[in-house]
Amino acid sequence: MQYRCIIGAAPSVCNVPGVMTLAEILRAVDEGLPVHWQNPGYLVERPVVGGACVIRSLCTGHCIGLTWADGMTLNGKEEEFFVGDGTTLLPVM
Repeated sequence: MQYRCIIGAAPSVCNVPGVMTLAEILRAVDEGLPVHWQNPGYLVERPVVGGACVIRSLCTGHCIGLTWADGMTLNGKEEEFFVGDGTTLLPVM
């Protein structure tokens, strides 16, 4: 498997350190920043422009929605999301 490195992630896109709201997560994803859930092995991405965001496992490729069907309730806690530091190796799909 090939890998590429995401470079240039902003060190601070959150209003509260250690907590990312849904709006902050969506803004960071739309700005192209590598947003992760729980650990660097889970990446938040928007596979279709204008579509819903998903949390994708970089190990298995499996995805779950970023939110429940209501579009507001996160599938995770706000404090579990973070912007990568620019050194995360991601598989090239």
